Amino acid sequence: MFPAEQPGTHIVEDLGLAVHGQSYATRAVGANLVLRYPDAVGGLVNVGLLHTAADGADGHDNYAPCSADDLARTRYDYFALGHVHTHRVVAAGEQVAAFSGNLQGRTPREAGPKGALVVEITGTGPARVEHVPCDVARWAMITVDISGTTTLDAVLDRIARELRDARDAAGDRPVVARIVLTGTSRAAADLADAERLREELRSVADGLRVCLEKIVTRVTDPASAGGVDPELITSIRVACESLGGQPDLLRQWAGPLDREVGRLLRTAELLDLGDPGTLGELAHRAGVGLLARLAGGDA
Repeated sequence: MFPAEQPGTHIVEDLGLAVHGQSYATRAVGANLVLRYPDAVGGLVNVGLLHTAADGADGHDNYAPCSADDLARTRYDYFALGHVHTHRVVAAGEQVAAFSGNLQGRTPREAGPKGALVVEITGTGPARVEHVPCDVARWAMITVDISGTTTLDAVLDRIARELRDARDAAGDRPVVARIVLTGTSRAAADLADAERLREELRSVADGLRVCLEKIVTRVTDPASAGGVDPELITSIRVACESLGGQPDLLRQWAGPLDREVGRLLRTAELLDLGDPGTLGELAHRAGVGLLARLAGGDA
């Protein structure tokens, strides 16, 4: 336990170790705490602990911001950083500082291997850091560019390859995948049928022992402007992009449907018509489907 009013040092004499750290006086601290950390204690291995966003991280509050130079100033052998859920080395010179990330990904945004850091300090060079996976299940955010495909079967084959790679990389861990389809494909009209696509992909994922969390489609038809007024095509695309940033309007439009079947959809874990992200994705799918139909697709 470290004091909150200033940094403290705990010495473990039988290990030749000095550990420096500071607690938070309040839940959120915006000051650069590391500037007040003491210099390294001579003759001992020095380790610093700090809950910080360092130089900033997407999706994380900017707690106790600091720079790599601020951390290196202390001359500690290693600085163990917490708060950011992604493994990242902040300083890799003579003084090493790193985030271990969390032990287990909790949402699709926390995809990839999660675990702890094993740090070896020998006194003959910089600390050596090894990331060791500890997660018992793994989220996979898989973006598949389906450009050039012309049929749904070709799209499914391409997705299957990506799912197989994700499963192999996870070892014996269960994999939960979110699939994002991008690119330009003649299969766009087929992909606009969300229910059919979900059933086809679930069959592929089940065969590979992968759990399918969500499917996001951002595919356009290469012939979407063929025979159609270009201004109309542009207007449809602009309208769909604009709707994604108007959650209140989308909620208003979806209100009657939500009141009628929203609870059933949520209970079946199919759709949440009150979620802005879900509504924005539905607006995007509607635009893709409309453009596919205008291009002569049979969706």
